[in-house]
Amino acid sequence: AFNNGIAVPHARECLSQVPFDLVAVVFPEKPIEYGALDEKPVEALFFLFATGDKIHLHFLAKIAHFSSNDKALAMLKSRPEKGKLLEFIREWEGKLRI
Repeated sequence: AFNNGIAVPHARECLSQVPFDLVAVVFPEKPIEYGALDEKPVEALFFLFATGDKIHLHFLAKIAHFSSNDKALAMLKSRPEKGKLLEFIREWEGKLRI
């Protein structure tokens, strides 16, 4: 678990036969005690399915950065619909300095 109610279960799978990567965000009905260092229960889970190790690590880094952003955390706590979450992430990514 990351801090701030975010977890990335590490059932890391490589999608070698699929030509795309997948990130699924799941909001459990009730917060889950997950053993996070900040002792906060998890309210959002990110499942990663990447076509390779480098992309998997890139996803982890982005989620760690995303989960340290107050506006992003507020968005996740609101349990947004898919379209609203994707729009927020696109705007957030557009502001990153790479």
